[in-house]
Amino acid sequence: MGCPEAIRALSSGAGSWELADGRGSCGAAHQTSVHQIAAALPERQQVDDGIEWSRSIGVTAVPTFVFDDQYGIVGAQDYDVFKAMMEKLVRKPKTATN
Repeated sequence: MGCPEAIRALSSGAGSWELADGRGSCGAAHQTSVHQIAAALPERQQVDDGIEWSRSIGVTAVPTFVFDDQYGIVGAQDYDVFKAMMEKLVRKPKTATN
């Protein structure tokens, strides 16, 4: 994926891109779906595992921030919400499992 036009097309959020001969530095015509490219990425399994884990703990919204594998903040929140979570985690008594 060293083609600048392809990278620009993918980063623009387009679902697919096409470059015909003479129109770009990639040469021959290409029609590739973002999903096809994503499926071929080596990180794909890691992403799929993360999605599966998120669903298994009940995440249904983006963004969801998970703290200490047991607390969550859902949605875009103000600084004070995150600050309160950090203070709660600092005050949390240590147990044999953490």
